[in-house]
Amino acid sequence: MVSNHQSWFDVFALAAYFPGRYHFVAKQELAAIPIFGRAWITCGHIAIDRHNRQAAIESLDRAGEKIRRENATIVMFPEGTRSPTGELQRFKKGAFVLALKAGVPVVPVAVVGSREVMPKGGWRVRPGRIRIRFGEAIPTDEYTMESRDELLQRTWAAVAALKEGSPVEGMEERAPPPAPSGHPGRAGHAVEDGSTELPERDEAERTRERRG
Repeated sequence: MVSNHQSWFDVFALAAYFPGRYHFVAKQELAAIPIFGRAWITCGHIAIDRHNRQAAIESLDRAGEKIRRENATIVMFPEGTRSPTGELQRFKKGAFVLALKAGVPVVPVAVVGSREVMPKGGWRVRPGRIRIRFGEAIPTDEYTMESRDELLQRTWAAVAALKEGSPVEGMEERAPPPAPSGHPGRAGHAVEDGSTELPERDEAERTRERRG
């Protein structure tokens, strides 16, 4: 799964809705945080050294092994960092290289409202509602490593539309700023929209909508 990223609270909101085994892939700096970092690694989440290409590749290979061995879901934030403005930033390629190597589809996810709960640079948690919108899985069998930029752009367009609550029509006209060469393809529409009210988690609701 690939998701936009605007707040520390994205992780908690997503973890509340994911079924089965899942592992987040995040920057290595998180592993250095006292107590949290040790717990993060112990839970099987994966840290990537963004300043060491070979180490980053090895981390992605470990993520691929978890997919194959544990049938686990890997969750990545391809923007690479929290968006300071809330706008969807350009995606990095690691998540799509991983999906192609593992031969698994990419599921676009949009988290909406987390920036209002805890913006980048802030530590105070504010009451609010976080909505999680899941798109249809994008198959990777029609892509190769050479065409991974097309997969990246197609996924970017899907996440952008989910984030804005847009219908599927016209999504192929969206492109990441600035995007690699090529054009985004058609992506799936939202099939699930979860929302969480904070701090009253017992009022969490999930709605499912399908478009014909």
